[in-house]
Amino acid sequence: MSLDDLVKKSKLALKKKQFCIIKDFIKKKNFIEIKKILKKNFNLRKDIRVSGPFIYGQEDYKRLDIGDSYVNPKFLRFISFFQWNKKNKKLFNLIKPIFNFRNQLCNITQNKDFTYSIKNQKNKKYVYCDLVRMIQYPIGGGFLGQHCDKSKYFPKNILNILMPLSSRTKDKKKGSFNQGGLYYVKNNKKLDIEKYINTGDLILHNQNIYHGVSSIDPNKSLDIKNFNGRTTLNFSIGNFKKK
Repeated sequence: MSLDDLVKKSKLALKKKQFCIIKDFIKKKNFIEIKKILKKNFNLRKDIRVSGPFIYGQEDYKRLDIGDSYVNPKFLRFISFFQWNKKNKKLFNLIKPIFNFRNQLCNITQNKDFTYSIKNQKNKKYVYCDLVRMIQYPIGGGFLGQHCDKSKYFPKNILNILMPLSSRTKDKKKGSFNQGGLYYVKNNKKLDIEKYINTGDLILHNQNIYHGVSSIDPNKSLDIKNFNGRTTLNFSIGNFKKK
């Protein structure tokens, strides 16, 4: 399927459901390379608890979130990857097809300085840039409270995208977790999305749909040291303060 056709079909699905799933978007070979980079960064970096506002040109970091200090209740860890940091060049080359698809879908173009020119952007002290995060919901209860993404920190009408790095399965010998996961809320009912997705897929949703992550394997022993549980690579466009 051509990129133009994929964009058209995605727009129709988003208009009807507010979210859509694109199967096998990333080639298996590239997916393996992406996950290898992410796992290496996970093992090398140390956790912080407070990161402050996003600053244009800042270094990457790994943050452990427990509680409701960042807008909505959650128990997760995320690692940021900013495009201006040269050490991330290989990762951004591998995920470039995702940006190309998202940018055409949202009718936006990235500037040479890694910023986006967004309509109705009034505050000149801030710029919009890609916010790429690997998010881990650890075994033993990792979760994300129900919320929507509509916020002053994100430009309007820009879709959020995530790529699963792990899968849920009933077989304890396979997959990365056995219980919990992503859900969307439609007609006051929770739709279990994990049973439809696999690694290498893309999940898209608009900023109005409510969603969350049910507790990941809450009956298992808590493990916040290792690369485990439900892991995803998330793609947003965020508000960054100029230095």
